[in-house]
Amino acid sequence: MLKVNLIESSENELKIEIKGVNRSLLHLLQKTLLQNEKVAIAGYEVPHPLLGSAILYIKTKGQEKPIQAVIESSEKLKEGAREFEKTFKKALKEYNKG
Repeated sequence: MLKVNLIESSENELKIEIKGVNRSLLHLLQKTLLQNEKVAIAGYEVPHPLLGSAILYIKTKGQEKPIQAVIESSEKLKEGAREFEKTFKKALKEYNKG
């Protein structure tokens, strides 16, 4: 179960702690955030692997709010997962026919 704690928030910067997350999800989120031209910096650190938490840092350009950038990136990831599921199920049906 994921748990998110806001550590720091300002006009263009956000630092959050995410508990119960793995690096794969963090990497995807970071990559998706960096695809947003209004995001200047997006990264994460894992303070200690046994703690099961990570710190995500986002800095945006101009008027873009970092919280909005995280929400938009999360939506893109969700859409991508749905598209993959749909495509995979279609491929599975085709495979089972043969």
